[in-house]
Amino acid sequence: MKTAQTQLQPPRTAAESRGLLKTEALDTHALEPEKADPELQVRRIGEFETVAAAIAMARKTVEVFLQRTFKPGMDAKTLLALYHTQAEHPMIFRDDDSTFNVPGFNHIRYAMTRVRELCGD
Repeated sequence: MKTAQTQLQPPRTAAESRGLLKTEALDTHALEPEKADPELQVRRIGEFETVAAAIAMARKTVEVFLQRTFKPGMDAKTLLALYHTQAEHPMIFRDDDSTFNVPGFNHIRYAMTRVRELCGD
């Protein structure tokens, strides 16, 4: 007699048990009303079932900008300033919209860490 094998899955986090997680990116120009285009202020990156998947996509958003913008010899201060003023800033929300940003990811901290690594500072 064959028995069904049950896969053990890690316990769901509080955010995961409340529904899908949305990763969205805020256009930095939205912070400057005179330059903001209301149609382009927030871009939906994706919807994810786990915090880990949502964080991975948010990190990728930061990483793509930093890799595209970094030039050999650039210092960390310059690259981070460009990130602050020109990059999209990813945020992770539950789909019930009651959480501003799910704990576990901070785009500024992640960008600062990656900038130091890229620039060797």
